[in-house]
Amino acid sequence: MHSHSRIILFTFMFILLLFSCRKGANDEHVSVLRKKLQSPQDIENIDSSLVKPWDYTNALSLAKLPVGEKKRKFIHMMLPAILVAKEHIKKKREWVGGISNEDTASFVPEDKEILLDLMQSYRAENTRQLMRKLTPPPNSLVLAQAALESGWGTSRFFTEANNVFGIWSFDSKEPRMKSRFSRGDTDVYLKKYEYLSASIEDYYRTIARGPYRAFRIKNMKTDNPYELIPLLNRYSENDSIYAIRLKYVIKFNDLLKYDNYRIDPRYLKN
Repeated sequence: MHSHSRIILFTFMFILLLFSCRKGANDEHVSVLRKKLQSPQDIENIDSSLVKPWDYTNALSLAKLPVGEKKRKFIHMMLPAILVAKEHIKKKREWVGGISNEDTASFVPEDKEILLDLMQSYRAENTRQLMRKLTPPPNSLVLAQAALESGWGTSRFFTEANNVFGIWSFDSKEPRMKSRFSRGDTDVYLKKYEYLSASIEDYYRTIARGPYRAFRIKNMKTDNPYELIPLLNRYSENDSIYAIRLKYVIKFNDLLKYDNYRIDPRYLKN
């Protein structure tokens, strides 16, 4: 082989290796375990701080269970989905952090497209703001909000639409369900999700895009849910009571212990 040909081949292989090693923000890196639930007994128990990434394709009403059992099953159903969604957000954040110091002129078209999509999706004006918006709240706080918004896994939008947080739909083209209440003469629709982690990721995006700037700034500095809760006063129409209820749910149900729980590394791809 001529030296010129060897140089061309080497250059091609180097570029190919570079692109294969540089993973984008949308690459799947969690070996998610999907499962359809037939009964509450199908919910996998969590017996370690290293959690298997179960992401259930349907939610079940837990209304008929005794209170203690209902709460335990709800946490075991929701926590893996929270951690899966958190890993997805973490992946995006790491990717943005990795490219934020690079010269944008050196970006490949795919990187530019991914970054633009993220900034539009999270309504960020620059990468620093995007990094702040890609910082998920503590697990305990997400669990507490999920419990309140879904009535500990008993609400209709939870059981029929995998909609954990009662997030509204304003797009007639997306999967959704009609609510039983309306705003004046306007019908209200709620989003439908394919699986639970998708609902969690949409919740993260709601926090990132909504009127919670003070919350997002504080969330970069602390993972103490009690310091963050007062900054969520606009999440509920009952803002004066909502913060008190969130604090009570976290404390009474010992949710702080779940803040250190994470996906079992055996299910994470390098």
